[in-house]
Formats: sequence, C-alpha cells, structure tokens
Amino acid sequence: FSKYFLPVGLVIELDIDGTTFGLDAPMKVKGEIRYCQLVQISQYRCGIKFIDLSKEYVTIISNFISSHEKRQEPRLKLSD
Repeated sequence: FSKYFLPVGLVIELDIDGTTFGLDAPMKVKGEIRYCQLVQISQYRCGIKFIDLSKEYVTIISNFISSHEKRQEPRLKLSD
C-alpha cells in the first residue's frame, strides 16, 4: 500500500521487514510497479514485480509463500 499513486513501470527500492522471514536485518529489494489502484482516499494498492532478487531472497520468499499459501492453484514463479 502507498499514500501516493505510483506509475506503472516505475522502479523502486524497498526495505522489507526481515523479521517476518526470520532475518535480523531488513531485506533491501528492487521492484517494478505493475499496477497501482486507488482503494480509498489517499491509499493505493500497488502490485510490485521483484527485480534482481538474490538467490537467498528467492529461497526465503518462496519458502514463506509455500508455508502460508492457501490457494489451490500455485502462484506464478518468482524467478526465471
């Protein structure tokens, strides 16, 4: 979520709370905005495609998704 509209194609850098994934430090990642929709006044829901994730982060995020996924059909792959 964002307080601001972010245009599709914008590349941003994010710090994700690493404790969610069992890490001591934030995960510093880069991503491209894929969509940004207004959900209520001054709040946008944005879809982000991760770019150039390290193999360590791909493994950590994949394991997290696998252990928390509730969908019957698997999500798209993070890499390739």
